[in-house]
Order: sequence, then C-alpha cells, then structure tokens
Amino acid sequence: MAEMYQTPFFYKFLRVYSNTIYSRWFSSTEVNNEKVIPENASVIFAPNHQNAFIDAMALLWSSPAPIVFLAKASIFGNKLVAKALNFFKIMPAYRMRDGYSNLKKNEESFEQAVKVLAHNEYFCLMPEGGQDEHRRLRPLVKGMFRIAFATQKQKPEGESILIVPTGIDYGHYDHSGYHLVINFGKPIRIADYYQDYLANEAVTQNKVRDELYNRMKPLIHHIVSEKYYDTIYASSYAYAEEMLESKDWDDNETNRLEVRQRISTQLDEAVVNNHPLLPELESAVKNWLGDSNMVELYARAYEEPHKVDPKLITSILYLIGSSPLALYAAAFNGFPYLLFKGVAYKLAHNTGFEASLLLGFVYLILPFIYLLYIILYAIFMPGYFADTLSFIVFTVCWLLSLPFSFNFLVRYKWRFQYVKSRIQTIAGKGKAADKVVEILRQIVPSI
Repeated sequence: MAEMYQTPFFYKFLRVYSNTIYSRWFSSTEVNNEKVIPENASVIFAPNHQNAFIDAMALLWSSPAPIVFLAKASIFGNKLVAKALNFFKIMPAYRMRDGYSNLKKNEESFEQAVKVLAHNEYFCLMPEGGQDEHRRLRPLVKGMFRIAFATQKQKPEGESILIVPTGIDYGHYDHSGYHLVINFGKPIRIADYYQDYLANEAVTQNKVRDELYNRMKPLIHHIVSEKYYDTIYASSYAYAEEMLESKDWDDNETNRLEVRQRISTQLDEAVVNNHPLLPELESAVKNWLGDSNMVELYARAYEEPHKVDPKLITSILYLIGSSPLALYAAAFNGFPYLLFKGVAYKLAHNTGFEASLLLGFVYLILPFIYLLYIILYAIFMPGYFADTLSFIVFTVCWLLSLPFSFNFLVRYKWRFQYVKSRIQTIAGKGKAADKVVEILRQIVPSI
C-alpha cells in the first residue's frame, strides 16, 4: 500500500473536478463552523454515516485539504478496484463479519492512519461503523479512538490530535436537487484525555466515545422513534416554516434543520408519552404524501400559495420557453442519464448506495461518452464544413456545450418537479397538508 499521506498531483486535479460536480448535485449547500478545522494539523473527522460515498464526498468538498478514509473491506475484493481506492486515499477496514482471521489485516490500515496523522494530514473514520438510511445517530465504535491515542503517543507535548464531530444532512438520499447541510462541531482534544488513557485505556476510550456522541447528536437530524419514524420526519418538514416564523429566524437550511430537530424531539417525547393524536397524525401524513418519499419537495410546495400565482406561471413559461434547450440537452445526455439511473436503481436500491453509484457514473463514465461523441463526430462530420477552421471552432463549442447541457437538463428536471408538486398541492395535497399541520399545532404547540 502506498503512503497515504502523500498526495499526487493527479489526485489534486481530480479533487477539483469532483468538487465542481458535487456542488452542483444539490439545490443549496451550507457549511457551518468550518473555522474550527485547523490547517496543517492532525485532524480526525467523525461524521454521521447515512449515504455511502456521498458522505465522504461531502467532507472532501467542504474540507480545506485532502482526507484519507477508512471504508468497509468488502469493496476492496477486486485488485484493480483496490488500487483505485488506494489512489483515492481510501483504506480497508475489516469487521467481524469479514471473518475473524481478517481482523489482523486492520493493522496495516491502522499503521497508515497513524502515519497520516503524524504528518499533520486529515483522516476520516465513520464512527458509527456502518451506514443506515435513517436520520438518527447510532452507537459509536472504538476504532477511531484507538488510532487517535496511538498517534497522540507520538505527538510532542503541547500538540494534540483533534476529533472533529461532523453532521451531514441531505434533503433526499437518492435524488439530486435537494439541500446539503454540513455542520462541524467543537473538536475534542485527545491530549486532554491522554494521561487518563495511560491509567485506564478502556474507560477513557468509552469516555471519549460518549463525549463524541453528545457533540455529534446536535449537528444532525436525530429521530429516535422507529414506529413513527416516517411520520415524524414528514411532520418536521410540514411544520418547519411555521416554526421558523414563530421564532423569527432567518429562512435558511441550517435554521430549518434546527427547527426540524426540535419538532422531532417533541414528537419523540409524544411517542414516549403515548399521545392520543399520534395515530391520527400518521394517517394524515399518509394521506398527504401517499407513497411518495419526496418529502422536502412537497413541503416546499405546501409553503407556496395554494393557487396559481406569478411564480408558478413564470416557472411554467420557463419550462415551455426553454424546452428546445431541454430537448438539445436530452438528445446528448438523456439516454446516458436514464441508463445510469436505471442501473443504479437495479443494483443498489434500498442499500444506501444508489446515489453514490449514480454520481459515480456521472463522474467516471459520462466524460467517456462525450469522448465517444467527439470521435464519431470527427469521423463522420468534417465533410459538412467549408474549411478546417470552421470545423475546429464548431467542434470546440459543441464539446464545451455538453457538460453545460447536462447541468441544464438536471435543473430543468428540478423545475419540472417543482411545477408538478405545486399543481398537485393546488389540486388537493395542500388541504391534506393543512390537516397534518392542524394536528401538529396540538401536539407541538411551540419549540
């Protein structure tokens, strides 16, 4: 395995390319408290883990420097894949399910992680030990703390390993066009616990683990109830705008996340207290959303006027007026995108990897499809141009238009979904959501 703390130039180039695409995957992006991350320091990021490689990309996009990751060993089965993952600074982590004999292989990854931190590079280990597509923080595993204390042993007096609690929140796990919020919390200084660790390793690791858990939980949307999980999640969106207005907070996704969490906390308490209106709330939510999981989309549409207004008319006119551009974009991007989406759905639906697979196709395969277009074009089209210069100029312009047309097509789809949800709200979903909010006013009068 190559030295993970070294960063090749090509990796830096690919990181710029990757971050450019990633930031356009979301309708809005907000990063909070990033100033707590020191540069040229030994930092371990500790994020919640709900969306496979999309979580890692969120950290790479928001971090000031490259990050070395640990990922589950099962994805390293193919030698070629393993080499590619190593190049992208991803190392294998073996768990008991991978076989007891394989646990010894963790030593190499752990040694590399210590080297990374000793060289003041960034490192990330998902402390939940796996992913889950539910918005809650699960119990944390101890591998991170073993690495942290092993590296702290090598640090000069006065320097500390820092564990940065990190919260990631998505508007939707599998679809583009929704929000992304990344919250960085107050770092934990491992040096402050090192003497206690020397006296009692197990007790101190548990102490740091509990502290990290307590610092991570306020950074995410944490829903405890399993029975009413979907109801609580949808309700937190339906009621968010009213609660924002009641507190006179600025309308941004960070404040909306805070409001949703407070609503969810009170509804979790209502579940514990067996509130009599919970079954009625569950029924109202199902009547509002049906089988759709586009909660944020329908909640945003509900916040708009429940009638035809200038904003809706403008959006409809935009869709009509820009339809020729959409057809052009679809001609070169529509089939590949639908193919990618279909393959990702078939291979990874309900696994938590669907969005990662789709985005991976866009990153890695779409540029080669564009290259294929250019090759075919160069073979069959030169005879239609009067001279070489006009052929070259047109070719360059067309080539540059391809990625921009893909970006346009995705946003055209987002606008179409907005118009559709607005019309559905006007046609009756608005009244169904009114019932949800009416019940919530009785269960969650204030936050």
